[in-house]
Amino acid sequence: MEGTSFCSVHAPRDRTERTLATVRLAHQEIPAEAVRHLLATEEGIMPMPYPSILKIVTYGETEFNLLYCDERGDWMSDTFHRSLQEAMGCALEEYGVSVHEWELK
Repeated sequence: MEGTSFCSVHAPRDRTERTLATVRLAHQEIPAEAVRHLLATEEGIMPMPYPSILKIVTYGETEFNLLYCDERGDWMSDTFHRSLQEAMGCALEEYGVSVHEWELK
């Protein structure tokens, strides 16, 4: 399905997660052209709620994940990227988050 991202169940990793950057999303409207994230639940497939916080984490030198989190910072979904810049580009494309809005850790 074009323009739709399906996420898998977030499995615990055997490597240490290191947070590189975070941003709190101020607006609560997903742009019409944005990728739609879907969650698979016991009730079926449904749209993922709008994230309140985005985090970029790494598990090493070549694996970067953009985490979509709720108001408490709990994981809802994630996407894999090959670099920090690629993850930031995804956040810019999906939610309009510029590089200057990120709080770098």
